[in-house]
Amino acid sequence: MKKDLRHSFNAAIRPVRSQDLDAIEKIENDGYTGVDRYPRELLEGYLEASRENPDVVMLIAGDSAGYVLGEITGDDRHGEIIDLAVMKQHRGQGLGRDLLERVSTSLRDLGAAEILLYVRTDNAAAIHLYETAGFEKTKDMPGYYQDGDGMQMTKRFKPAGPG
Repeated sequence: MKKDLRHSFNAAIRPVRSQDLDAIEKIENDGYTGVDRYPRELLEGYLEASRENPDVVMLIAGDSAGYVLGEITGDDRHGEIIDLAVMKQHRGQGLGRDLLERVSTSLRDLGAAEILLYVRTDNAAAIHLYETAGFEKTKDMPGYYQDGDGMQMTKRFKPAGPG
């Protein structure tokens, strides 16, 4: 019998604290190159915003294997996933899915009827993750990245029915 190597990280996912910034920088450096990598100053700004504004959600896996950043934006209060990154050695184990699920639930609970995100068109693994989580391609974004094309993907939540 083949052992299932996938396991849930969900219980270990928690809000980011100041002492997590070094780990998030390592996650960013492991997962991104060049202009795609968020600088520490931007991460510090999002961390501060997440402390002051409940509409900014910044979560990390307790073992520093990945993190996610999302927020509610606009007058229509749509959710946006700004960044989702997992260390290379932890990919394919369900952590990205757990982070995506947690931030999506948080944004929905904050009132988002839909969540959007942007992804490189050549990132097949991320696109597959988002599609299997209920996101659909909603817009082509030629030249969205300095060195490549992107697409917008959106997940819409069903309105709550009568109780």
